[in-house]
Amino acid sequence: MRIEILGPGEKPPLDLLLLADPSEKLVTQYLRRGACYVAKTADEDLVGVYVLLPTRPDTAELVNVAVDERRQGEGDRQGARPSCDRYRA
Repeated sequence: MRIEILGPGEKPPLDLLLLADPSEKLVTQYLRRGACYVAKTADEDLVGVYVLLPTRPDTAELVNVAVDERRQGEGDRQGARPSCDRYRA
């Protein structure tokens, strides 16, 4: 499993994001202000997504996390930890 941040111009997986938050308007708003991370297999299959929204210096809120319904229960539940650790004081 590989976690990568989406770069400028890369399209976030809206279908997955809407599993966790059904408001497309809200998802679009926090995608503009936050960082979107995707989880992919070695074969480049998209497994999950999460969005971190900076709230204060050294602090971020995990505002969306979703896993493809066909892949739920397969992971080690540590996927977002490396991204979140950078916000620890």
